[in-house]
Amino acid sequence: MYKMANLLFWGSLSFSVLLLALLLSLWINARRKEVGILLSIGLKQASILGQFITESILIAIPALVSAYFLANYTARAIGNTVLANVTSGIAKQASKAAQTSNLGGGAEVDGFSKTLSNLDISIQTSDFIIVFVLALVLVVLVMALASSNLLRKQPKELLLDGE
Repeated sequence: MYKMANLLFWGSLSFSVLLLALLLSLWINARRKEVGILLSIGLKQASILGQFITESILIAIPALVSAYFLANYTARAIGNTVLANVTSGIAKQASKAAQTSNLGGGAEVDGFSKTLSNLDISIQTSDFIIVFVLALVLVVLVMALASSNLLRKQPKELLLDGE
């Protein structure tokens, strides 16, 4: 079970990184003429990359903060739904077992009272900080990779390239 969960986690993480790289590459590519103009007026590649990274981080910070609150809400909702389904399944099984064993009415109540009735699900702040920092590092790395090809070109190439 844990092996499957780990595989699912790493697969979804890899897919997310690839999707982020694709989206940032398309976003950077749509700004070819802007990059060409900035390079032709003498801006350094590092300052253009810094601008792109700053823009990405300014988008990522509110997205990550809102994802934290949304994840808390979603985790609680999913946890309570799963708990309700499991509890009702256990109650049905206990009821069937009591009926087949001829123990009399109310025998299933003892088994049912030992099930969970509430889940306390929360995302720890320390976990959020780790995810937040890793996500920002990932955005910076992916932005650097996505823009590296475009920043290596000459301004004339970027301005004359057909879209």
